[in-house]
Amino acid sequence: MRLDWYDRRILEFVVECGPCSQPTDEQTLACFGISAQRVLRRLDAVIDLADAPGTTLGEPDRDLLKRARAVRV
Repeated sequence: MRLDWYDRRILEFVVECGPCSQPTDEQTLACFGISAQRVLRRLDAVIDLADAPGTTLGEPDRDLLKRARAVRV
């Protein structure tokens, strides 16, 4: 699995929002063209795929994923 630009941007967006903040539909529609709920579902899907056996990611993507996972919990 490789992160594409869209999934990477979702991870960055969630990290930027921080652990105590939920993105709003207004923010996510402007950035991604989808609702906040759909962004969070896509984030969860990316995290699940990244955790699958045999997945290899580069160091920057692993770090970004780790930070997004920490915010999502």
